Amino acid sequence: MPAPAPTDPDAALLAALRAAPRRTRLPSLPADPQAAGRAAPDLALATAIEIQRASLAASQPAPAWAAPLFVGALAALVETALAPVGGDPAFQALLLRRQAPVLDEFLALHAQLRADQRRVRTELDRFAHPAKHDALAATGLATALAHAHQCARAGDWAALRDALAALHPLADPPLRHALDALAQSPALARLERLQALQAHATVRRLQALHAARGPLAGTDAAAAQGRASARVGRQAEAEVAEVFDAMAEVLNGHAATGTTWRAVRGLRLPAGFPGVLSGAKDEWDIALVVFAHDAARVALLGEVKASPAAAVPDLPRLLSGLRRLALAQPGMRYRFASEHGPIDLPGEALRALRPRGGALPERVVYCCNAPPEAQPPPLSAAARALLLGEAETLEFALRHADAGRADPAPLQSLWEGLASRPRLRPVLQQFETARIVRDAMLRPQDLLDTVRERL
Repeated sequence: MPAPAPTDPDAALLAALRAAPRRTRLPSLPADPQAAGRAAPDLALATAIEIQRASLAASQPAPAWAAPLFVGALAALVETALAPVGGDPAFQALLLRRQAPVLDEFLALHAQLRADQRRVRTELDRFAHPAKHDALAATGLATALAHAHQCARAGDWAALRDALAALHPLADPPLRHALDALAQSPALARLERLQALQAHATVRRLQALHAARGPLAGTDAAAAQGRASARVGRQAEAEVAEVFDAMAEVLNGHAATGTTWRAVRGLRLPAGFPGVLSGAKDEWDIALVVFAHDAARVALLGEVKASPAAAVPDLPRLLSGLRRLALAQPGMRYRFASEHGPIDLPGEALRALRPRGGALPERVVYCCNAPPEAQPPPLSAAARALLLGEAETLEFALRHADAGRADPAPLQSLWEGLASRPRLRPVLQQFETARIVRDAMLRPQDLLDTVRERL
């Protein structure tokens, strides 16, 4: 029996991309009004929104039952979000802000908290840092300076102002000038106002709601959470890179003489590349690059995400980045930086990555090692937040909270707004966006296993 013909590695990779399981793929939406009406609010809402999107795309009116489904599901979603136990603390905080304008002042001051603290403490340290008054021994001035410094370290800004006033009669003219400058500092005034607002019951309620949904922006806890997320992201990239290295090794075992496959991390667009950045992705997490006869091309481009939900808001940037790559000029070579050194890619190879409409090319994938969700969310967190943040929704929620019930009819304008309000376009596209992302998302080990099966 003759030996089997060698398998082309690129053909095997392409076949594997088509065959590899998509573990995070979205299930189908309910197909009829009865099933949709029995669904949970988020599923019913996603169904109605997708019907509206598909109808608009086909230039056809949506079926008559879709609008009542949307209105009823959104009203039910609001009622669920308002529940004291198991409700949505972010939505409840938004309603609280609408009822108490002082909360906007509190949040604006809180956003400047860390910068104002640094500013005041830096100014105070110019004359009250312990190292600056060691020579004063145990004098009254030394004690007063130490007290002022302790107030600032403790974040007691009202006490700091009192301490500055107590220092005034003990100070010489240069120190008095510094005391006056700090006492008149807008940063200190903002910190005092913030401290006073924190005693308000409404502010304490807002802080409790924010604590329930996660740390408030600008806090040490939020910074720690950000660092932890970054660590998770780096770990995910390292795991994917390891699998891509193994895939390159497998493909090299079947490559023609003079052809080399290599996994490349951190491909960065060269300066002067055609087009404008404008929010487009300009660095690519991981790629399989084929080098042959002094030429190179991207056989697979991967974006690494720690979870499926993290990929959905990334899709517009990814598509914009691919469209920019497609502006490469035929016959030109572009030198991309990478973690493995510079790589020259021809314009023709980059143009081949052009997306078709809103879909990703099959050689562009999202890589995710997270376990599949038991039930993928039919309504994205971003779409939910946009709908709950609209004026009609908030007014309905306030009336419902006041009276225990409210007429949902005014929510009909949001159904109509899906077709006309630019800010609601992400809501209209939310299921289609999630479908595109999840159809392109795979577990790298699954792809590697499928490549091995094809070779």
